[in-house]
Amino acid sequence: MKSLKILMIASEVVPYAKTGGLADVVGALPQVLQRMGHEVIVVMPKYGSIDVQKHGLRRYWNSLGVWMGNALEWCAVDVADNHGVPVYFIEHNNYFARPGLYHDDNYNDYEDNPRRFGFLTRAGLQLARDMGFAPDVVHVHDWQTALASAYLKIWHWNDPVLGGAASLLTIHNIAYQGKYSAAHYEGAFGRIHLTFQPAPQDFCRHGQAYRPDVVRSNRRGTGMYSTEGRRCAVCG
Repeated sequence: MKSLKILMIASEVVPYAKTGGLADVVGALPQVLQRMGHEVIVVMPKYGSIDVQKHGLRRYWNSLGVWMGNALEWCAVDVADNHGVPVYFIEHNNYFARPGLYHDDNYNDYEDNPRRFGFLTRAGLQLARDMGFAPDVVHVHDWQTALASAYLKIWHWNDPVLGGAASLLTIHNIAYQGKYSAAHYEGAFGRIHLTFQPAPQDFCRHGQAYRPDVVRSNRRGTGMYSTEGRRCAVCG
């Protein structure tokens, strides 16, 4: 089997930050892939709740420039070792030094979540680019980092480092879809707006839009979504 370079970008990773099964998968899967002979790096936010001393985070880069629309934003990057897998932490206090990962203490979602995780996703791609890490696969997880597939097609299709990468999206919980007002996606996309005109057959009886290439895997737990079949994750 060919050895692959894999870039994973996720909003939570065990043991650093967790709200659900997403963190368990992204904490464990890279280790398995590494043992299979693949080279894997993981990128996640540096949340204020992460215990820097306990997990051995150390500074990797003091400044990383990330384009958000027409503005260049800056962050720092830390790194830690998770059983042989390097995990890179994007430090941007305005986005990630908050009480919760996705919501405040009163369980109100942060309205700028699209921009927060759009920044994480773009920073992850930029980090790989600046490191010279040319991934064969960019593996992203849930809505928070799903924009990576669009970013690769829109901005990096001819990039010498990122241009050859395939993208893979794993949906761990289809109930959470990143539904926020369009204004909050402006910064994540810049001036580029992606539209999707669903065909009539792309709706199930629940009114949930779905695509032929995103289908249910296993209702009992987290799984990969395949490109076969047309079943709805709600209807079965």
